Amino acid sequence: DEIIDHGDMIIQRELTIEPDDTYGSLLLKLSTLGTEIIGDVIRSIELDNYKIIKQNERQKTYAPKIKKEETIINWQESTEKIFNLIRALSPKPGVITTFRNKELKIIAATPGDRKVRPGVIHIEKKNLYIGTSDGSIILKKIRPENRSIISGLDFINGFRIKEGEVIG
Repeated sequence: DEIIDHGDMIIQRELTIEPDDTYGSLLLKLSTLGTEIIGDVIRSIELDNYKIIKQNERQKTYAPKIKKEETIINWQESTEKIFNLIRALSPKPGVITTFRNKELKIIAATPGDRKVRPGVIHIEKKNLYIGTSDGSIILKKIRPENRSIISGLDFINGFRIKEGEVIG
């Protein structure tokens, strides 16, 4: 069968997506939920005690394959849009920006409360802020090119980041 995610259902569950959930955290939550309900589904089939649920064709959505250019951060975008992109692609494949002509993957971040010019670095209280069109993002986990994942603070210290440098 070449059609993905079609046909009737036996069971359906809802899961709340929290504001700080990422692809990685949702994968874990959905795996856990799937493991919990698979036993219920098998038992209901064995006992012939189930009802067929028709899928609502209007609610179907598809996630197309992500292209590399869709993983590149445009710091001219809004804080919300950039934060949601990071969440959607974390931890894999990760979103990409550049710094000092090297690729930098952003693994985890939070919206910042400082207004910083887009793409400009601001360092305050051991936090690494990057400006967006309407505010900033605080980088929490970063993977510099050919390196392991490090914290924003380790990035500041290890790469001797200077206030006002430009990223992207």
